[in-house]
Amino acid sequence: MCQVFLVLFRTCSPLVGFSAMQNLLISCVPEVISCRVCSRSDYNGCTNLRKYVNSDDPSPPCTLLTPLAGAQLAFPHAEVLYEEGCTLNTSDSSRIQSAVRAAKDADVAVVVVGLVSGDGFSGKLEGEAFDRVSISLPGRQRELVDAVVAVQPHTIVVFMSGGPITEPTLLPWNRQRSPGTGSTPAALVQQFYPGEMGGVALFDVLGGAVSFSGRLPVSIPKSLDDVPKYLDQNMSLGKGRTYRYAEADALFPFGYGQGYHMAAYANVHVTPAVVQRGMTQAITVTADVSLLEHRLAATTMSDEPVAAQVSVEEVVQVYVERTDGRGVGSFRPLAELKGFQRVALNTTTPHRAVTITVPVAALSLMGDDDHYGLIRCDRA
Repeated sequence: MCQVFLVLFRTCSPLVGFSAMQNLLISCVPEVISCRVCSRSDYNGCTNLRKYVNSDDPSPPCTLLTPLAGAQLAFPHAEVLYEEGCTLNTSDSSRIQSAVRAAKDADVAVVVVGLVSGDGFSGKLEGEAFDRVSISLPGRQRELVDAVVAVQPHTIVVFMSGGPITEPTLLPWNRQRSPGTGSTPAALVQQFYPGEMGGVALFDVLGGAVSFSGRLPVSIPKSLDDVPKYLDQNMSLGKGRTYRYAEADALFPFGYGQGYHMAAYANVHVTPAVVQRGMTQAITVTADVSLLEHRLAATTMSDEPVAAQVSVEEVVQVYVERTDGRGVGSFRPLAELKGFQRVALNTTTPHRAVTITVPVAALSLMGDDDHYGLIRCDRA
């Protein structure tokens, strides 16, 4: 289940595609991967970690499997190297060069950076009753990433956090790259606090045993300037908040996520085409989804071909958008997710017909007169 907490920002090939891989470097911020509470977020329910659970709970203690443990399980025949790289949020950069030297000798490097949460953890950088002053990587973490990427082109960077992390210059298509930032990583992945099996889930997906299928539950802004001050609960005030009202384009929008595949949509139909007040008939959205490219089927694992029936998941999403401009201030959202469906595709079944039903009540909003009514559906 914790595999869906992984969102792929930039397309990559699974690590099994590096058929000659003998050495894998794991470079992590130790507090990010070893804080037993942080990896499970503030309210985790582990009987051996939390003060909020019943002391008589018979559940077994939680055992944290880190990315290092996940890599060792996923690639038992490879030498897995580990270097800390840097600390969470200090100016200490003394360990970065050790990670760089190890990265030069490795076939692939995975750099895990991010934030920490957890009640009672003195070094936490996010969580309940805690305001962040920055949405970039703290301390020397970005310096660690740039240094490893500069010497190892097969570098995968993993953000582990509960909230968004924004590092636009790690993306090759960003035209406002900072001077001296060098190359960009082969892949960029967001892993929201995954729970005790997070390390196994990470390398299940990176190794190609499971395809990326996570989609963002929040938008990742380009910068802190795009995030309005939180002075009112009204989401539509000022620049607007959340994907439903935000005026600025996001770095990665709500619902975004890539995978080890490419899919095409055809024959998209919305029935009925016009929605009127008083209607009780549900809205039906249909589409044909086809697999264009399946990268997992072309890779090898332990010298054995990956079975053609290994599926990838395409997440079909239905939004309702307003077409009367992007002006913020109206109670009516700019866009709203109204339904989604996960579709398994593989080389045996490369085509699927998808039907998503949207209740007509889902197009209603509470008006100023406190009445819940239907609004005009501009486009689905």
